[in-house]
Amino acid sequence: MTERNQQNSLLGKIAAYTEILSKDPTSTIFVSLSEAYRKMGMLGDARQVIERGLETNADFSPAHIVYARILCQQGEYDESETAFRKALENDPENLAALVGSARLFILLGQEDKARPLLLDARELSPADPVINKLLLSLPEIIEEEKVNDTKTDLEEQIDSSVVTDEGIESSESPPLASSTLADLYLQQGLTEQALDMYRQLST
Repeated sequence: MTERNQQNSLLGKIAAYTEILSKDPTSTIFVSLSEAYRKMGMLGDARQVIERGLETNADFSPAHIVYARILCQQGEYDESETAFRKALENDPENLAALVGSARLFILLGQEDKARPLLLDARELSPADPVINKLLLSLPEIIEEEKVNDTKTDLEEQIDSSVVTDEGIESSESPPLASSTLADLYLQQGLTEQALDMYRQLST
């Protein structure tokens, strides 16, 4: 469909939605009307319609999603984030809200906040190409869990030993020999213990 045809289609929808809303002011068609205005680039009209509708439909998630999109396009990012958050509060499994909020965080360079939202979205729709593409676009993260696990093991080894005036002395059983622990002894000035551990490793 050409751009001209798309615009004509949107204008037709705007006319139809406006007529429905004039007959029934309580209709949730205001969301579709606002979205059509947004796609036409008529952000002022889109915002006016959605804000008026939200006055009587404060818990309607689709309305908050469209409002968030409008605010984002107008550069009001904090307000956009708030609108997406309200949509998710009312409907935690709303794909459009999850993906829209993630896109906003990516735009703001906050990929760490976008990742969990996209992972939640992928659980709901594993084959969605947009979700998977966005996840692949995120920078790889360091596997901190493995680093922390290694650190915890070393700390436990040291904690299980008794510190005396002469250095570290085994309380029940000697710490497991490792080059990392030997380096740690060396850094602490415990040369004898470090050399002993290096000897154990060389045997």
